[in-house]
Amino acid sequence: MKNLFLIGLVLFYIIGCESNSDEDLNEYKTIDLSLKGTKLVEASNQFGIDAFRWIVNDSANCNVLISPLSIVQALSMVWNGAEGLTRSEMSNVFYISSEVEDTYNNEQKIIRDQLLNADRKVSVDVANSIWYRNTDVIADSFAQIVVDYYSAEISPLNFSDGEQAKQIINNWVNEKTHGKIPQIVDEVNDDHYMFLINAVYFLGDWKYAFDEEMTENEDFFAEDGSINEVQMMKTKANFAAYLSDNVQMIELPYGNGHYNMVLMMPVDDNINGFVSNMTAEKLNDWIDRMDTLNIQVEMPKFKFDVSYELKNALIYLGMPTAFSDNADLSLINGRGGINISKVKHKAFIDVNEKGTEAAAVTSVEIEYTSIEPGANNAIVRFDKPFIFAIRENDTNAFLFMGKIANSL
Repeated sequence: MKNLFLIGLVLFYIIGCESNSDEDLNEYKTIDLSLKGTKLVEASNQFGIDAFRWIVNDSANCNVLISPLSIVQALSMVWNGAEGLTRSEMSNVFYISSEVEDTYNNEQKIIRDQLLNADRKVSVDVANSIWYRNTDVIADSFAQIVVDYYSAEISPLNFSDGEQAKQIINNWVNEKTHGKIPQIVDEVNDDHYMFLINAVYFLGDWKYAFDEEMTENEDFFAEDGSINEVQMMKTKANFAAYLSDNVQMIELPYGNGHYNMVLMMPVDDNINGFVSNMTAEKLNDWIDRMDTLNIQVEMPKFKFDVSYELKNALIYLGMPTAFSDNADLSLINGRGGINISKVKHKAFIDVNEKGTEAAAVTSVEIEYTSIEPGANNAIVRFDKPFIFAIRENDTNAFLFMGKIANSL
């Protein structure tokens, strides 16, 4: 009997240690980036805002969602294969200054690794792949860079069998996005040389969950002037917030607090004017001004998916040469004669009482060329168009950005 008692004590001790150990492993540990890493994140965020602004202007009265992280990862691989005017234009669009260019790839790797390991209770996957025509070649130096710094999977495929090649690539996309984005490639034809693809997946539970019993059908005042019925979620806790005469901004944390969703709503109801004036610097300033307040947050559940062709956006932002017959992507294959034909971006998000699931895929197709704080106990109600972003707290990296404009 005494032996059984001792065994029970030992088991209790072991189980207790394992439980505490698991919690300790997921404690909040601050991420410290180098000065160049910080500048790189700021640059990526500013590009994300530029692309987001273009899509919002091109998508009146529509819900919008992009992953700046996904777009930057995919096109950073292409940037490594560019030279001359093609490279300088891409550097300008992505705000890659000469002072960070020499360590750009290494900082990208460090940031990606930090994002993947920040919170064991939040699932974050960032995957890269390159698929090229098996009768052609890929330069060894380019392949080494994308493997070493972007963990890219490189695979030659028989593009002559377009259906099979398409299925193989889309199966990879479906797997990496956990079934949320089944496909990104519509066709593989004789003009295609390569597909460079990035997939980002996010799954996180709120640190302070919404009570499902408090969710009610209520009005949402849509961007087009209509009034739509939505499922309005409600919760009350201590949240970081910046409530000024211009903007109401709330931060809803996931897991151990590394990741959060930032909700932003202009006080004057001019959502498009708000987006037009948004900059990374301004967002950083608002985030720095946040105080912890006891607030009741009311926001709609939403779930939607979107698809964009980013060619016109990227040309507008300043990189037309990469899409032209004058493109110099010679570092990819060692000889040139290729250009970007399409940049496709798909994204999915599901926000509910428990948390958030989001996914995005960016595909770059390369073809052969022919040549002030508010008061405690406030109620902040997101019942009209608003902006949201999923970001990591220490790096300030934006994984997703979106706009809710209408019925969901």
